[in-house]
Formats: sequence, structure tokens, C-alpha cells
Amino acid sequence: MAALKMLALQRAVTSEHLYCKEGMSEWLPISQLFTKENAWMLGGSCSGSSAGISSHLTASIIVLVVSVTMCIFSLPFAVAAVVQASRAKGIMTSDPVRGRHLAESAYFWLIVTYFVIFLQVSAIVIMGIFGGG
Repeated sequence: MAALKMLALQRAVTSEHLYCKEGMSEWLPISQLFTKENAWMLGGSCSGSSAGISSHLTASIIVLVVSVTMCIFSLPFAVAAVVQASRAKGIMTSDPVRGRHLAESAYFWLIVTYFVIFLQVSAIVIMGIFGGG
């Protein structure tokens, strides 16, 4: 299966190819070997796109706006998320493997941004509770 996945990533096989293994009486579509999570590798029926993969661009833009308006310490991380997500969205159809890698990077920066926002909001709440006179 690992070798088959590698061939699919290299576009050497698509969902239109058939397979048959020992004990089977007929040839079946190769797409039946792939799960929903990795079916994007086959392209074919999705016209080579990476269907089902989010670039995380919308979430990145929302977090960027929140960072600009209230959580300035998270701004660099939010910018990194938007940059990676927009790069992922731009190449998702032409290079799904690279697009997926960039989308995963955008997701990482989103998580970092969420964490920094959480820390900053927590600090503000704690200062409000214990810092008042």
C-alpha cells in the first residue's frame, strides 16, 4: 500500500486504474483501496485537485483580524498562518502534495496563534480580577 500511495502521489496511478490481487475474481477500481482522508492522492475524479483539503485561509484571516484588533502579540503568528494558507490555496490544484504541506503549516501557525491569544486574554482576565484595587 505504501508503494501504491507513492505512485499515486507521483500521478503514476489515478482513480481510473484497476487492481486485482490473488484470490479475487475480477478487477476493481483502485480508488477502493484509499480512504476518504487519502483519496485526494488519486486525483482523477477530482480533476487533479486535492478535494477535501482545507487551506485554512478563512480561519487565518479571522485570526489575523482578531490579532490586529486586540491581541497584538499574536500578530506575527497570524500573518504566518495567512501567508501559508494563501500559498496553499494558490497551488492546491496544480501541486496537491505541496498544497497539503503548506495547508498543514498554516494550521500549525493557527494553533500557535490561538495559544498566544489564549495566554494574552487569560493574563488580561487575571489582571482584571486580582489587579483591581
